[in-house]
Amino acid sequence: EGGVSTRRNPVVWMRRHADPVALADWFPAEDAPGAAALPARPRRIPFFAVTFDDGWADNALHAAPVLDELRIPATIFLSTGAVENRIPFWWQLPGLADDAIEAMKSLPPDELDRRLRDAPRGVRDACAREFLGWEQVRALADGGRIRFGLHGHRHALMTSLSHTAALDDICRCRQLLLSRAPGAAVPFFAWPNGNVRPDLAPALASLGLRAAFST
Repeated sequence: EGGVSTRRNPVVWMRRHADPVALADWFPAEDAPGAAALPARPRRIPFFAVTFDDGWADNALHAAPVLDELRIPATIFLSTGAVENRIPFWWQLPGLADDAIEAMKSLPPDELDRRLRDAPRGVRDACAREFLGWEQVRALADGGRIRFGLHGHRHALMTSLSHTAALDDICRCRQLLLSRAPGAAVPFFAWPNGNVRPDLAPALASLGLRAAFST
């Protein structure tokens, strides 16, 4: 009673049939003592890692208690602009259907930012409240099961930016996470929308990142 419902709950099913792992254990640092990557194809017991993108407040309200009860680690890939500057995402604006959002993803980033700026202040503020704050980030990290990776500062599609602008956005995200939540960060990046930029790989490696995830 009061715990996680076991009826039709995929997380409970996964916990029963596989071993949860943290991304830091899945992709250990090469120079870590005794580091050894997990096998790509486990012989007997499968394993899984839980991740969330963006940094929504419901990760703390709804997901964290479930993860804690089931003893499952997780990684949240933060878009730090939403956390630091309380700037929501343009697709949160009311009245946008899914097909319209997909079509608008191809618009120039400046046009999408303009649409967000033109929205009523009350709407933008309401959307911004849907994100975690830094105090929540630190509290989640203090619990020991949740760590935070990079998801860009403004959740811009990296394929829509110049090489310099894309790298600057990622570096801004990294700097904020390391300064606002020391000890909470893990050296991983998730490409916004899954849009991979292979030409950024050497720069990401030079920042100390060990893996970058698509969808």
